[in-house]
Amino acid sequence: MSNPIRYDPVLVRALARELDERLRGRAARPSLSFAPDLSAALVLDAGEALRFDLHPTRGWTRIVPAPEDADEEPDARVTGVSAPPDERVLFIDLADPASFGSARRRVVVELHTNQWNALVTAGEEERIITVLRGRNAGERALRIGAHYRPPPPSRRYGTGDETREDAWDAWRTLMGRVAPADRPGAAVRNFAWTSTLTAKPLLGDAARTEDEREVEAAFARWWALRTGEGEHPVLLERKGGPQPFPVPLPGIPARPAASLLEAMETAA
Repeated sequence: MSNPIRYDPVLVRALARELDERLRGRAARPSLSFAPDLSAALVLDAGEALRFDLHPTRGWTRIVPAPEDADEEPDARVTGVSAPPDERVLFIDLADPASFGSARRRVVVELHTNQWNALVTAGEEERIITVLRGRNAGERALRIGAHYRPPPPSRRYGTGDETREDAWDAWRTLMGRVAPADRPGAAVRNFAWTSTLTAKPLLGDAARTEDEREVEAAFARWWALRTGEGEHPVLLERKGGPQPFPVPLPGIPARPAASLLEAMETAA
């Protein structure tokens, strides 16, 4: 079963930015509330909660009314929301002055395909104090008491301070080595910020012809995606259902949204 919402590094990056704008400085509980439907909620001030629906048939990230049993006043504060470059992980950092020994808490939401999870760590050692789905993920132990280890960092090209000229040279060289039909897959394997959701729209006619002008046009689309140029939230009209995304994709019908959170609400 494919997930109704597909998270890729571009969506996670944009979602982190939007959540940082919405949540930074707000009061919050220093932990997560879990529900049997595989949702995780960070209770906020003003009677709201940030809810992650992490069941495979949902996947929405929304701000919703706080759970009815959330009568305890939030006593921590959100200090920032971020995402590592070219990754599908959200970090929500909290300052918790009421905690003993360390005031640092971090909410971690992992959004890798078929491995969605949420947990909270405490202290500089980032010990896991609560987790939605305790399990082993390769060599990583996502269990209470374990030291949290994030997924291995991306090794794909394009997460540093590359110049446009150098990036074009890398793109042209790689794409010149593979058949047009294989270029979308080559992009996903080698270039940061691409995904199976975006690769074919980015490549366009470069996936059907040897024409270098089409390769250069595809590079321009990738470069804009990498830099976040021209982002404005939309709902992509995919066959599997509406897909919130921070930018329209060539060849996929889309309708505008005021924000990614609004797009998530519409999809839900």
